[in-house]
Amino acid sequence: MKETLYKRLVKNKVKLIVLFLFFGLLSTARLSAEEPSSEELFVKTFLVEGVVLPEGTLKLPKIKVDYTETEHAEIAKNLLGESIEAETPTGLTRVIDQNFQKYTTSKGKELFIFQHGGIQFRNTFQNINEMYPVTRPEAEKILEIFIDNFGYFPKDATLISTGDLNHPEYQSFNNSRGLPWGYSYEYGRYFKNIPIKNDSVQILLIGGRVFQFSFSWGLLPEEIEDTEKEIIPAWLAVKDAIEYAYKNFFAGKYYADVRVTKVQLIYTFNGMKEAWKKDEAKTLVPAWNVQINNKHDIIIEAFSGEIIPIY
Repeated sequence: MKETLYKRLVKNKVKLIVLFLFFGLLSTARLSAEEPSSEELFVKTFLVEGVVLPEGTLKLPKIKVDYTETEHAEIAKNLLGESIEAETPTGLTRVIDQNFQKYTTSKGKELFIFQHGGIQFRNTFQNINEMYPVTRPEAEKILEIFIDNFGYFPKDATLISTGDLNHPEYQSFNNSRGLPWGYSYEYGRYFKNIPIKNDSVQILLIGGRVFQFSFSWGLLPEEIEDTEKEIIPAWLAVKDAIEYAYKNFFAGKYYADVRVTKVQLIYTFNGMKEAWKKDEAKTLVPAWNVQINNKHDIIIEAFSGEIIPIY
């Protein structure tokens, strides 16, 4: 028996209604899944103006970086003008600590060599008359000469930030041009657009010289196979950081005293043991760096949500 036109229209109409209902429910489910929870909304009340929580989640791997190739002896020769390889270095005072070696010249230049491979160089002033103000172009010329002399500045370093350093007393001392006390420069490296915390160059150029130079840089990062996993969302890391900060830094005060001043996804050493490992490549993991009140940096491992101690 042939279907009448009316029956066919009714049947098609029913199918359309079912389809509309199905897709409507699907859309509602999606909207519900994307809607922030009450906990997430509560966490956002602790953010200072300008701090935004990264939305959603992503999958990231662990990486390995080799820091054993840093040429400490050559760097010391370039920065101090003396050899550190002799058992009793000439023209240097040497202090050996569990976590670093410190070399000091007769003119007050200092070089710290840390167990994790990084260095810090300081060229202090013997008296205030050695200081003189410089413009930013002059400072960058001084910096260029220093970097050439250093000899190991990484080609893949990216300038992350630079700024003026001001000191009220210095502004009025031998400084008729009203120039800054000095300038700061920070360089870094990225993996999958995420900064590697331990690959860093920080420079303070003060009073016409490179006053402090901190350098930690490994070989190119390598992805560790079969380690890619979904990381915890930013809001959950911030929630844990707030609770940790309150218990450890704000006991007896109000939760309202805790303010989140920075949230950043980084790569960093997987704990203290990994940070101080010698003579082999180190494992780095994705982590949330949550800064509290512009003072306390709390590092949350982004796979497990555990806190990584600051080394």
